[in-house]
Amino acid sequence: MMDEEVARKGIDLLFKMYDENKEGAYINHHTHGIIIELIGGEPFMNVEIMDFIASYFINKCVELNHEWLTNFKLSISSNGILYFDKKVQ
Repeated sequence: MMDEEVARKGIDLLFKMYDENKEGAYINHHTHGIIIELIGGEPFMNVEIMDFIASYFINKCVELNHEWLTNFKLSISSNGILYFDKKVQ
């Protein structure tokens, strides 16, 4: 299970790559929008970290006045088995 430290490092890395603005890099200033995909195993088994990732990403965008704040999507790939679990809802 991913913990908050790993999630924070992952989100911070996205912003770091954007800030470095290396031509030809996967993420640079030409990346005006971003999709954060929550996949692997069953994401809803760790719904708390999904909430943390979304909140941390949005707060970071606000803090940095980043263009991604209005140009992002969160994508979840799930088998749906836990969809009606109270924590997920």
